[in-house]
Amino acid sequence: ALHQKELEVYIEDEVAKCLIQTCLPSAVRSRINLKIIGSATAISKQLAALYVRGEEKPTIAIFDGDQKGLQKDNLNHANKMSENPSEKFSTWFLDRISYLPGNTWPEAWIIQKCMEVPDLVANALGLEEDQVTEILEYGLQAGKHKEFFEIAEHVGLDKNQCLQHLCSIICKTFSEEFSPLREKIIAALD
Repeated sequence: ALHQKELEVYIEDEVAKCLIQTCLPSAVRSRINLKIIGSATAISKQLAALYVRGEEKPTIAIFDGDQKGLQKDNLNHANKMSENPSEKFSTWFLDRISYLPGNTWPEAWIIQKCMEVPDLVANALGLEEDQVTEILEYGLQAGKHKEFFEIAEHVGLDKNQCLQHLCSIICKTFSEEFSPLREKIIAALD
């Protein structure tokens, strides 16, 4: 049998999953189980439930970057859900959370970062370099969570292929922006 996963990692969605899988080395990736929970609120609820039940297995949560400014709200929400939390709850919660890079939702962040490296995007998506900005702009204008569908339409790939290509560019080119996240995951494994 394959190794038992040593760490549960709660995440919001497929985009977070793609970014995290792409930014981690295989040796780390193979030891974690990425669980898509849905929203930041749902992650807070799951953490509260975990606290109440007691952890069977080490667990951390990675919120989207746009949640950094809402940390207090997410903590308060989890606090309410955990019925009668002790003073230790806040520390417990904050020790177990981290964020994707950026201060906006991941799709927008990925596309904004890709704007900085049009040559790599052109290469990955089979475009002329002068088409890149326009196509990425279409993605940004499509509206929250529709970005990659829109880009895919323009380049004749499916949404997941676009997501994969762009995550790969971001994780290689802006690797240092993922350092805090990688360190959090690796620390939780030790």
